Amino acid sequence: MFKRICLVFLCLFLMLSFTACNEIPLQKTYSKDLETQIKNDSFIAENDSYRLEFNTKNCGVKLVDLNSGKSFGTSPEEKGVVEYDEFGLPKERSYQVESVFMLKYLEYVSNTEVTALSYDAVKAGNIVCKSIENGIRVEYYFDEIKIMIPVDFKLNDNYVTVSIDPTEIQENENKVVKISLAPYFCSSENDSRNSYLFIPSGSGAILFPKTLTEPIKTFSGMVYGYDYSMEIPTVTSLEESIRLPVYGVKNDDAGVCAIIENGAESAYIDADVGDSTIGYSSVYTTFQLRGYTTHTSKQFSKNEVDSNIYCDNLIQSPISVRYYPLSGENADYVGMADIYRKYLIEKYGLADESSDISLNINILGGTMITKSFLGIPYNSLYKATTLNEASGIVADIFQNIDSDISLKLKGYGTSGVDVGEIGNGFKLSDKLGDKDDLDSLVDLCKKNNSDVYMDFDLMRYSKGGNGFSAYFGSVTNVAGQKAYQYLFDKAVKDKQEESMYYILSPEKFNDAAERLVKKTQKYSMQGYSLDTFSTILYSDYKAKDSAKYYSRSGSAESITEAIKYIVKETDSKFMATKANDYAAAISDVVTDIPTSSTGSYIFDYDIPFYALVFKGYIPITTESINLSSNSNELLLKAVESGCGLNYTVTQRWDNSLIDANYPYFYNSVYENVKDRIISDYSKLSDYYDKILGAHIAEHAVLEENLRKTAFDNGITVYVNYGDSAVATPDGEVDAHDYLVLESPS
Repeated sequence: MFKRICLVFLCLFLMLSFTACNEIPLQKTYSKDLETQIKNDSFIAENDSYRLEFNTKNCGVKLVDLNSGKSFGTSPEEKGVVEYDEFGLPKERSYQVESVFMLKYLEYVSNTEVTALSYDAVKAGNIVCKSIENGIRVEYYFDEIKIMIPVDFKLNDNYVTVSIDPTEIQENENKVVKISLAPYFCSSENDSRNSYLFIPSGSGAILFPKTLTEPIKTFSGMVYGYDYSMEIPTVTSLEESIRLPVYGVKNDDAGVCAIIENGAESAYIDADVGDSTIGYSSVYTTFQLRGYTTHTSKQFSKNEVDSNIYCDNLIQSPISVRYYPLSGENADYVGMADIYRKYLIEKYGLADESSDISLNINILGGTMITKSFLGIPYNSLYKATTLNEASGIVADIFQNIDSDISLKLKGYGTSGVDVGEIGNGFKLSDKLGDKDDLDSLVDLCKKNNSDVYMDFDLMRYSKGGNGFSAYFGSVTNVAGQKAYQYLFDKAVKDKQEESMYYILSPEKFNDAAERLVKKTQKYSMQGYSLDTFSTILYSDYKAKDSAKYYSRSGSAESITEAIKYIVKETDSKFMATKANDYAAAISDVVTDIPTSSTGSYIFDYDIPFYALVFKGYIPITTESINLSSNSNELLLKAVESGCGLNYTVTQRWDNSLIDANYPYFYNSVYENVKDRIISDYSKLSDYYDKILGAHIAEHAVLEENLRKTAFDNGITVYVNYGDSAVATPDGEVDAHDYLVLESPS
């Protein structure tokens, strides 16, 4: 026994020693050994359409459209007239508006976040300019806090790139935490007419620039949703995440579309509206360059105090944002969707091959419930729908609906829809059916030109198995602790300690993909559904010799590689759910697309931007209509966005499902939902035939409750969300109804 104990301590010592020896290098030390070199002339670069100029006042840039003469830049154009404040004194332009970036750093004495502006370095004369290909690098030195930030500005064919290489940042005791890049490139003067900011929250949202007498309104959303390496301290609302790293501004007949080209995983999209002292409203990117976790400590008074623990090193991968100028009729959110779609085609190979899907059916297999034997509680898999019963449901749908469908099987693994082993055990639960039962279901769907997708969870797991350790293969947070997650008790709004689960390290994603392929190729379904791969992203600070997954950088790339591997090795299709852009762009179907924003009080109205990007390029569907709190409104949103219908069904219901961990089972029994599915589809089938494969060419919010969508094949639809009929130039639209028109051939 003594020898074993000694061996354990020796192993731990060697592991710790190995870790210490492989610490990645710290950030470059601040060293201002160059004399100030501010560029004197304005010319930087030029092509046939645009000229990039240097702003000698604030050391930012301006992009001039050579055809229209319009200009766009890191700071709004000055009016050329003197403005006076309420005391009759000349107003001085805000340093914030003149800044290329806003820097958040951790002040080493107080251990608090402090803000610095690039214009502080400019006013102090601490600037070094260097020429690069088709652009300029500007180094901003902050002598007082000993930090240097290098920013590259580069002219491309039809856009400007603003970028930072974090490995070139210099710092001493004060540590860089965040950088808000070009916060006024997408800005609008307060109270401007025919102007708005676009934010990609959920489906997309619009907000108007306006001066506010109350405190300014702000919005901050993490791109790709919450970082699961950080424990969620309290139950969260049903917030719609940002799935697309794109935003923009419209200013009358001009505008800017911004796309986060590199570093979207580590980014927030922020917006500030209504500040009368600044005079502008803006939307911009903030990059979390140094990862952190929040530590909660209990004081003697029993109060809980939160403090952030930051990573030693910054992310190592570049961060950059593309800024596309817009003009004329393209200067709106439809034009922004066109630009962003072309970007996805360029980056991910998004193809224009959509045949559309008008109906998706999710069938739930089972879920874990608590039973008791002689008063002793135990967990057991509740059979909501066996595979044979799923065949009966699908056969009945085909008998009543003349259409092909897509079918997702969820919760058919060893733990049902609940978290269990990685990949749900990579097998069918024998309580729900076997391979022959699945083959019969697949054959039925094939005869009706429909595809079957089976869902596997390759991220979350509550116990080890199949080659994945319940401890060593999981994510580590900044504090060096395992990053656990929990489900929440709906009644007390607190985490359920017994529901704790792990999340798989991104460095293991390829291993999970390989194991999935090996274990499931014997099954005959046409495709794989990977819900968590589609929508969840997180950091991992386990590796000390690489910052690859710090602040989530590199995670999306690892997911994309794993998905492509599964599709290639199995010659199968891929279904994404609530998909982030990197998953959506390489999928064959995207279900549960966001049809509303997060509903922030800052927004003025929602728009179907997500559908504008993907309709006609990838088959898309709504969230499950029968699980929605307002199913009639969701049906209208399907019409407005041109996306297909989606329903979640089971064979049976039991009172034990009231306490089920996952809210999929309410109102899901097929016999109770059947008439709704048939009725909804019958009502919309003709409309879906008319817009099959069409793209959205135009969208407009005509009144508070009236929307207009025009497709590129001549079909136009008006949708009325209001409680009374509304007149349009093409006819009256009844309350909670829609009007479809065909242009004359």
